[in-house]
Order: sequence, then C-alpha cells, then structure tokens
Amino acid sequence: MKISFIVLLLTFSFSSCKKEVSSHPLIGDWTLVKTFSMNGIDSSMELRKTTWRFESDGKLKIYKKGIRRSVSDWSVSSIKFLGQFIDSTNTYEQIIAPALQINNTKLLYSLTDETLKVGNSYLDGGDSYFQRN
Repeated sequence: MKISFIVLLLTFSFSSCKKEVSSHPLIGDWTLVKTFSMNGIDSSMELRKTTWRFESDGKLKIYKKGIRRSVSDWSVSSIKFLGQFIDSTNTYEQIIAPALQINNTKLLYSLTDETLKVGNSYLDGGDSYFQRN
C-alpha cells in the first residue's frame, strides 16, 4: 500500500511539472554555421561547435563544444534608423527594424525558414548565421 502511494505521488509530481511553452520562433537551439565580417566569410567546422539556446523564460544560453559558456537575458526589440529626407520640411524617413536585445546590446536579426541571421553589419560589424537544430 505504501509503495502504491509513493508511485502515485511521484507520477503526479512529474506530470504536474510542465515547462513553459512559447510560440516565439526563436525558442530552441541554433548552431552557428557561418560568420561574415569585413575580413570575409568563415564557415569552418570549428564554428559548428557553438550553439545558442533561446529559452522561453528569456534566457539565452551559449554553448561551445557542449559546455555552457554564458547565460544572458534576451528579448525582441527594434532599432530605429533615420533615412533620407522625406520632403522639404527636413524631416527624416524613419525605418524600424527588428532587433534582438541580449542584455543591453541590440543586434539586428532576420529569420527565414530555418536560418537566423544576427549582427550589426550596418555599423561595419559582423553577422552570424545559425541553423535551427
């Protein structure tokens, strides 16, 4: 009788522990496959040992060769650019682009099919390309 009660209690405990599920398309594991910078393109196999894990609780865990290297906060944000003059009133066109905010840093991002592009090449920085695992 005691064993049946313990088994029932454990079953109930595990079934009531469900992870939060988010529908955001970034949630999941992404493997770095290519980087682009002013120095050129790197698509070496060494890159593929880096994984970014976006979790629904707002944490980004970065792994290198399976070992967690860092944990950061992440959220989706935007970056506002001022473009050309719209008219003779000297007002600028505003362009708002999606951004990935990691801690206090904003990076442009785009998501197409199973590819994630993150970076700041608009500031002569680099871009990183990830494939969904």
